[in-house]
Amino acid sequence: PGTAEEEREEEEEERSARFPARISCPDLIGEG
Repeated sequence: PGTAEEEREEEEEERSARFPARISCPDLIGEG
């Protein structure tokens, strides 16, 4: 069973894969 953190990490990975240019700012990573 995946934890909420794991699910969130997967979502972030999908976002970075879809919008790599958008997540170029370090401030958005982990806090956006």
